Amino acid sequence: VISMGLLSQNEVADILSVSSCGVVPYRESLQVAYSNSCKLVEYMATGLPVVATRSGDNARVLGDAGGKLVESSSPDQLYAAILQQLESPITPPFPEQWKWSSLGDNLEHFLLGICNPD
Repeated sequence: VISMGLLSQNEVADILSVSSCGVVPYRESLQVAYSNSCKLVEYMATGLPVVATRSGDNARVLGDAGGKLVESSSPDQLYAAILQQLESPITPPFPEQWKWSSLGDNLEHFLLGICNPD
């Protein structure tokens, strides 16, 4: 693991394009419980194999898509899942609900409901 510090969007894209696996190792906390991991969605969008802890929204986002979910309290499970993804990668498909077209449709539906509540 190498910490790269603050990177531009282009630098992030360059690094993801040569990465072997995306890892989202969040521990359970109130902040994580009420948040969504943009990192997880970015990894899926780039076609990376993914390992994530079962925290926050990770299980819902990955669903049955094929990424590896592990308990947030188990470094051994995290280690094993990373090795498994490196040896036999499973790349989850990008979820339909996170595509810009779906997000736009949902926003339009919401805004029309506000403007025309009947």
